Amino acid sequence: MHLKYCLIFMLCGLTFSLQAQNTRIGIITDYNKSTNLDSLFQVMALEIDKTVGALKEISLNSDNIRYNISSLDKASKEYQSLTSQVELILLVGSVSVKGAVLNNTFTVPTIGIGIVDPYLQELPYKNGTSGKDNFSYIWRNTNVIDEFKEFRQLFSFDHLTIISNTDAISTVNTGRVQEMIDSLSRSLETSIDLVTLEPPYTDLSVLPEETDAVYLADLLNNSPAQIQELSQKLIDKKLPSLSSIGWHVNEGILASSAREDNLKQIIRKVSIMADDAFRGMSLASEPVALNAKSRFSLNLQTAKAIDLYPSFDILFTARLIDQNDKSTKAYSLNDIMSKALESNFDIKISYKDIEITEQDIRSARSSILPDLSASVSATQLNPDQANAFNPEQLTSAQIALNQVIFSEQAIASIKISRLLMSAQEYQTEA
Repeated sequence: MHLKYCLIFMLCGLTFSLQAQNTRIGIITDYNKSTNLDSLFQVMALEIDKTVGALKEISLNSDNIRYNISSLDKASKEYQSLTSQVELILLVGSVSVKGAVLNNTFTVPTIGIGIVDPYLQELPYKNGTSGKDNFSYIWRNTNVIDEFKEFRQLFSFDHLTIISNTDAISTVNTGRVQEMIDSLSRSLETSIDLVTLEPPYTDLSVLPEETDAVYLADLLNNSPAQIQELSQKLIDKKLPSLSSIGWHVNEGILASSAREDNLKQIIRKVSIMADDAFRGMSLASEPVALNAKSRFSLNLQTAKAIDLYPSFDILFTARLIDQNDKSTKAYSLNDIMSKALESNFDIKISYKDIEITEQDIRSARSSILPDLSASVSATQLNPDQANAFNPEQLTSAQIALNQVIFSEQAIASIKISRLLMSAQEYQTEA
């Protein structure tokens, strides 16, 4: 009887332990509250919830989201107040990340998003990780020199101006930034300036007069409408533009090497990091780099508006976007040609003609191959009439082998068939 009650007690305890544990997430962000931003945060929370499984129930309450963090001091204070209310904190934006880092101690698992560069921002970095207990971040590791070189193939600029967010500049070591700009100038053998803009980034009077191209470095806190306005002002000045953010090309910026799906990869990496942290793994050893593949995107309407005519190499490899028809999927010239080849009925018929010609060659060759023929006959007699000289059953077989030794007609037929096949292959290739 005692054993029965003991088993019931153990089963009840097991059931209780398997119930999902409510786990609260807090977010500190540089950006203003908006419907799109709140939707993004909910998507992140849902992805984390799916990744961690049934033992934890992830919740994101609006009371645990801190918007519009515009100073390092404010970011630091908000982080300290939020640590006692949640089990995981996401830092979204360079100011929020750098402000939290100033605390030097992370009492709950903390993940940063929106890193400009760990070296320039003097963030914890050790052998590809943060090396900091309870802290990690995601850094889209890109080669700026490669981006600029690709941009230069599109437009041979002599004076490039980098436009950055005023708030983001407050998080970096200005001395290191200048060293980077000087290094880029030497590598590209061109003049490079850095200017900062405040939202909505439309006051272009700060651009140096000699500017002939611009690079948008960290303009994250904006809406599509703001980017459209900035794009139009750059078009009015006939200035080619390159952005570090892929979706900007859809809103009128000339080009970008960043992929639009980078955000999906970031959300997925955040979820995996969160799951590792909840399982007791150290965030200090999580790799921070997101080595996302790049793909050059080009806005054809913007190129036309600034009288820029891309080379065939650019058109062949780039993802081409035309704002006149946003409902149509964008394809590179290479994509279009591949799809045309796959769907062209004339080409498919031509390939079938090649197969038929191959059969003609086999048929022509068969005329000079050995010809083996065999025949078998059998006779059944009346048993009453059968004897030793005339058996009841009689079977006979005959085998004949014929081989063409030489035939001008057969050889000519083979050669003609082969020539016809070569001609068909050339026609198909054409």
